Amino acid sequence: MKVEQGFQQRPFDLGDPWSRDPAFRAVVRRLLAPAPPALSAQHISQRLSAFSLRVATQARPWSHPGRCADPVLVNCDNWGRRIDRLETSEGWRRLTQWSVSNGLIGEAYGPKGQEQYLCRKEYDSAGGREALGGYARLYAFARTYLFAPDSRVNVCPTSMQDGAVRTLELYGTDEQQATYLPRLLSRDVETVWIAGQWMTEKPGGSDVAQTETRATRLESLASASSATTAAPMQPGKPGDLYLLDGFKWFSSCPDGNMALALARTSSSASGAGSAGLSLFLLPLRKSARRPIPAHLQRFVPDNNPHNDYNGIRMHRLKKKLGTELVPTAELELDGAIGELIGHEGRGVFYIASVLNLTRLYSASGTCAAISYALNIATDYAGRRRVNATHDAPRGTLLSEVPMHVERLARVNVTHRALLQLVFGTIALLSLSEARRATPEQDVLLRLLTPIAKAFSALRATECYVQCIEALGGQGYMQESGLGDVLKSATVERVWEGTPSVLSHDVKRVLVKSKGLALV
Repeated sequence: MKVEQGFQQRPFDLGDPWSRDPAFRAVVRRLLAPAPPALSAQHISQRLSAFSLRVATQARPWSHPGRCADPVLVNCDNWGRRIDRLETSEGWRRLTQWSVSNGLIGEAYGPKGQEQYLCRKEYDSAGGREALGGYARLYAFARTYLFAPDSRVNVCPTSMQDGAVRTLELYGTDEQQATYLPRLLSRDVETVWIAGQWMTEKPGGSDVAQTETRATRLESLASASSATTAAPMQPGKPGDLYLLDGFKWFSSCPDGNMALALARTSSSASGAGSAGLSLFLLPLRKSARRPIPAHLQRFVPDNNPHNDYNGIRMHRLKKKLGTELVPTAELELDGAIGELIGHEGRGVFYIASVLNLTRLYSASGTCAAISYALNIATDYAGRRRVNATHDAPRGTLLSEVPMHVERLARVNVTHRALLQLVFGTIALLSLSEARRATPEQDVLLRLLTPIAKAFSALRATECYVQCIEALGGQGYMQESGLGDVLKSATVERVWEGTPSVLSHDVKRVLVKSKGLALV
């Protein structure tokens, strides 16, 4: 018998994420209920529905496995020259471009650096924070939620780019904001900058207090070379240039344009643990870094004569269980030039603005992954027939089998509960960023962020497995997409803090707030 003969099972249909997710639609309606008429749930829902259709018709085709391949690192060319060329697939690049052109990040921010995109009709903008007020971040996260399952984890670099924007918005100098915000918020794929986050090192893992990377202010090198006697190192000013040397063990977005990195500054080296850490903005390319004053150029080594990297060497790419398309590298920093963000010794405080965002990206991505898996399992249950008998030769749909329905119902209830927790927390963040939150709401946001991230990651794993079981052998096949969900979404239990690490964060909030967070 030929394969096309005999029984033919109709495959599942994904549809578009907004129309297939009634639980998410209900959450959006509830959270937008207090909004003014111009921001009504109906108006925002229409925007999200149109965006969802674009995800299904424009982005999803590029996420197909045939168009997406794992990144490849070429350390040396055929002449033995160190080039560290990182090659990514066409599908990955197109998904990045789609995210950029649709302004996934910009809708959460005000006009600074992106005025041209918020007011022109062709960019289909809702107006950003200036128009959406205390609902801007909620709207931006709703769009990210709809894109995440088809992004092949492309929202990972999006989250760090978003974190870089927020950090510069809060702590960047006027010059840094004027230089970098227009690049990070650009919706032009030719001019946009993608940002990474480099904190993890070999000694510490999640414990950044053990950071080994050192940063030395360029001006202090010039002063030391001209002084006849040794003088104590003076702390740098925001925006000063530093030389960074160290090894970053788990570095995100090495195919991007810049990164935020922690390093120990010389003048604060006596500060034990995290107290001596400062935050730096590192352009990945020499051609993209700020011009170096003539009197300082002799202190900048050129250790990469055959490529344009800014004192950066790619040691190797990480071989991960999932998220294979997301380039993650081990990086040597050898004379990398970075700009100080804020003041020396305050790096951990500043980087918290990135962590709070990326943890909520993680939590919302977890909810989106459950929705994707549940959508597949539910649609399949309405197509697959079982238990055929002589009296009922067509059998029974899985959607009519009580035990099967009960299993999917449990996943559905978990998904709905997590949506309420995660997007309730995002609604608090939305108010906080628009400066409309009360002090009590700000403390509650600080408490709920690690809770939402940890709880959603823990609960989600069983949901993925249940959805794989719901398709039987087909669910275990790589082509179903559910295996990728299980492998890649499991990273949420590790990335940006395991549940144990986040539990300590919750304890710190409770102690620092003297219990106010629970009131």
